[in-house]
Amino acid sequence: MLAPGAEQDFNIRHPEEIVTAQLESAETFSTLLAAVAGVALLVGGIGIMNVMLAWVTERTREIGLRLAIGAKQSAILGQFLAEAAANSCRVVRLVPVVRCSRARDGRGRR
Repeated sequence: MLAPGAEQDFNIRHPEEIVTAQLESAETFSTLLAAVAGVALLVGGIGIMNVMLAWVTERTREIGLRLAIGAKQSAILGQFLAEAAANSCRVVRLVPVVRCSRARDGRGRR
C-alpha cells in the first residue's frame, strides 16, 4: 500500500491492451512490407523494360531483315516476349542458365 502523496512506482496493464498493441504493430509491419515489395516490383519492371529497349535497339537490323523475308509481326513480338520472360526469370534466379552442349555433374566435370 502506498503512503499518501507517495509516487506510484508501478503500472497495471490488462492483457487485452498488449494483444491490441501487438495486432497494431503487425498490421503496420505488413503495410510497410507490402510497400517495399511494390517498390521492388516497380524497380524490377523498369529494369527489365530498359534491357528490352536496349535489345530491340541493338537488333533493329535483324528485325528489319526478318520482316523483309516475310516474318509476321506477331512472330517477332512473340520472340521478344519469350526473351523478356526468360530474362526476368534469369534475373531473379528462378531458372538457371542451361547449357545446350552437354550436362555437367555436380563437381563441374562433363
